[in-house]
Amino acid sequence: MHNKIMDVQKSFERAYTDYARTGNVAKYNSDLDTLFEKYRNDAIMLNFCKSLLVAWAPVINELKGGCHEKKSRIKIISRQGGGCENV
Repeated sequence: MHNKIMDVQKSFERAYTDYARTGNVAKYNSDLDTLFEKYRNDAIMLNFCKSLLVAWAPVINELKGGCHEKKSRIKIISRQGGGCENV
């Protein structure tokens, strides 16, 4: 489990670093979609990913400049699985 936790943490760190450098929300979402797909069959790690996504969303959105346009916001994966909503 330790290796999975490190993978998730590093993936979020890479996504954040890329976003901070480029401001590309679509790439940020794509990077995290890839991570979520990787752990889609591991309930514990998927919940960990969801928790980190919720924790990081205000930070990323603040870097975005507090934009209120739905299309540019970070996606939050719903706990019911699969569906997305913008924060």
